[in-house]
Amino acid sequence: PAGQRGGLKEVSDGLQELRQQAWPAQARHADLVAEQQSLVGRAGRVPRRLHDARLAIAASAAIDPAELPFVAELIDIGPGEQAWRKAAEVTLYSIARVLLIEDSRLREVSRAIDPVILPTRVQFEGVAHQDHKDQPGDPRYISGKLQYKESPFSWWIRERLQRRGTDHLCVVSPSDLDGDGPRVTASGQTRHGRRGAHGELTDASIIG
Repeated sequence: PAGQRGGLKEVSDGLQELRQQAWPAQARHADLVAEQQSLVGRAGRVPRRLHDARLAIAASAAIDPAELPFVAELIDIGPGEQAWRKAAEVTLYSIARVLLIEDSRLREVSRAIDPVILPTRVQFEGVAHQDHKDQPGDPRYISGKLQYKESPFSWWIRERLQRRGTDHLCVVSPSDLDGDGPRVTASGQTRHGRRGAHGELTDASIIG
């Protein structure tokens, strides 16, 4: 009967609408499960898309992926400085995601990856290896609130993070954001003169 057909169509349309509404949540759940599985069995917090890109780069250049660390994997928040994690994550967002390549291999890696389609864009830099040295930093700044893991790249990371315009002075109160040079509060608000930024990052924490 027409009434029954109309009722069945209404139910069918309702089920379809519910499936469409559920799809974003199901896709997000699948992404989270894949991310969790990617993190199991490897050190660090680097997200799956960057790790997968690293694996592709390593395969194309016939290099052990362990020889291609991201800056974020070679630093961590120092003891007693966890309150400044968010400040470190926001001020070092771009640098933390740089892939480091031993300088003498940069040319061959660059040539090998050119035809490769990577799942995300990766910034990389060639850095000469040097012996690791433990050096105390200035705890007033983000660079001094970090631990630098033993690595032949640690000298470059320390130098890069301490550069003028990169390193941020850590201030307790937003009223202390006024002044010379880049500054950051524990909540992640940054100021550099008249320029500033605040808000949540779309990515999860990556440092450590």
